[in-house]
Amino acid sequence: MVKKFYLVPGLILFVVNCFSQSDKDTSIHKTAMAVCSCLEINNIDTISTDDEMQQVFFKCIMDSASEKIADVMLGGTVTNPETVAEDFGTRLAVEMLNSGCKPFVQMSLKLGKNSSNSANKSNLIKTAEGEVIKVEERDFLYISMKTVAGREISLIYMSYVPGSDEWIKNPAMLEHKKVSVKWIETETYQPKLKEFVNIREIKELHIE
Repeated sequence: MVKKFYLVPGLILFVVNCFSQSDKDTSIHKTAMAVCSCLEINNIDTISTDDEMQQVFFKCIMDSASEKIADVMLGGTVTNPETVAEDFGTRLAVEMLNSGCKPFVQMSLKLGKNSSNSANKSNLIKTAEGEVIKVEERDFLYISMKTVAGREISLIYMSYVPGSDEWIKNPAMLEHKKVSVKWIETETYQPKLKEFVNIREIKELHIE
């Protein structure tokens, strides 16, 4: 749950650079309570989207704790702001949980639930029946098929699936064959495009 808030350190870096020489007296607990009060005032429990919740959370960090953050560092000159900021972000999240900050707990649960729902959705197995119209052997094996509904889709064979022994040594034999397939939509990095793209990864393929 705390991992979700590792986004905090990136924003805290700005604060560390501005206040690393501060000599005010404060504590991680006071900082956590200040942020908690801000979350409560901003009615974080009524917000439903991840982006809005994180925006309000970051705003509370800046509005309520920016002048206090550097004071809970270990003291002296900060030689590695990124490491210190990450450590502080983790400690802040843990302290808010341990202190029973209700708005923060509610936000954590919502973010965790949304993340879980998103993962379950992305791993949902989908099915189709149709005719294979093209097979290409590139970085992976790409199989294009036309479904019975008339839609053309492209799928990728990335890892062994049951029943593939009969055609994997000669994938071209699949062309013009009637097949039924199961796949999941997943995300992978494409070096040539220098970006992540969604793909349909084959989990089952049966020749009819």
